[in-house]
Amino acid sequence: MGGKRFLILFVLAVATAGCWRGVPPVTLLEAPAPGPAPTHARPNETPPPDILPRSVYFLSDVSGSTQVWRLERDGVTLTRLTDEAAAVEAFAVSPVDGSVAYLTANQINLIEADGSARTRLVDGGPPDDSLPNETRIRSLAWSPDGRTLAYGLNGVNVYSFESESSTAILPNKTRDAEGNPTMGFQIYQVVKWSPDGGKLLLTLSAWETYTRIIYDVSTHTLIPLGSESLVCCDLSWSPDSLTLWAASSSSGMVTTGLWRYDAVTGAEMGLMTPTPMPDGPSYPADYAAYPLQVGDELFYLYAPIGETLLDIVPYTLVRAPVADVNARTPLRSDTWPVSDLLWAPDASLALGVLSGGPRPQEGYALGALALIPADGSPSVVLVESAAAPAWGP
Repeated sequence: MGGKRFLILFVLAVATAGCWRGVPPVTLLEAPAPGPAPTHARPNETPPPDILPRSVYFLSDVSGSTQVWRLERDGVTLTRLTDEAAAVEAFAVSPVDGSVAYLTANQINLIEADGSARTRLVDGGPPDDSLPNETRIRSLAWSPDGRTLAYGLNGVNVYSFESESSTAILPNKTRDAEGNPTMGFQIYQVVKWSPDGGKLLLTLSAWETYTRIIYDVSTHTLIPLGSESLVCCDLSWSPDSLTLWAASSSSGMVTTGLWRYDAVTGAEMGLMTPTPMPDGPSYPADYAAYPLQVGDELFYLYAPIGETLLDIVPYTLVRAPVADVNARTPLRSDTWPVSDLLWAPDASLALGVLSGGPRPQEGYALGALALIPADGSPSVVLVESAAAPAWGP
């Protein structure tokens, strides 16, 4: 970055030729260069006002390799939290104290909120590329009470911060009784905890099947989601942990649309109906992405499907009653081609990763991180390169 980073102020009232539909031109504002330590206001300076509800953690490659960074509530102060020789592949933030568990070189490390006190939690050993589902750590999820870290390594495991030890709670099934690879394999990966900490949302890969499934922590039982279609990619819990919302903006082998799942029974309810064509088959359902329930309203991204399927979707931020999610009210007049989006807990704003291409099947699409107010006020790009944004406590 030449020792400097730039903030980009989005001027939403003007659209110029060559810009994405609805995304306005930008003005570059020079800002202090980030470094491994946070910056502080001088004694005689007034600290900048907070523009974020919490600090936000994210992955960025601005230092030469992908590492974990934190942006403070002022939207300006940056701290690089990790400095690993190998790229950081995933991370999770403690909802209690802001400490960070992260995955690098098939190991899970833990650091304090300021990046200090680096500790090894889990060592997966040298991975075998011929047996990735048995030897690679792939995902992390911190429990809401901060006491447990779930991760994927040959199944679902939980690390207890009280006992400082790991327990396998749901092993993968990759071999038969004789130890040979089996076509009846079942591969589990961690997605996210329910808000009450009683359930874990997982992915399940099996022969010609890829779906989501719920693991009940107290009863040690699995609750399959009764999906009649292959749904991808964005799922979120209701505040009471009784409902899962699923939105899909991917088209082709998977289905676009919006769904609601009963987290107790796994029953599915499709919420968007495909549009009939005059001469036969129907168009797929409209695009939807990143649902968030706040009270009795659902906030999500929406775009009509049209006659042509899109790799990069220009979304509108919308709100709708939970009782009728198709009764949409736009939050803004512009559209946003994001590859990732993080709503504020009260949906007063969103942080979107602006990407020049479709979301990859694996890994992250790095792009500028934009603050998008839900009230239609001007948006600001906070960071040049970011992926996987997550709120701190």
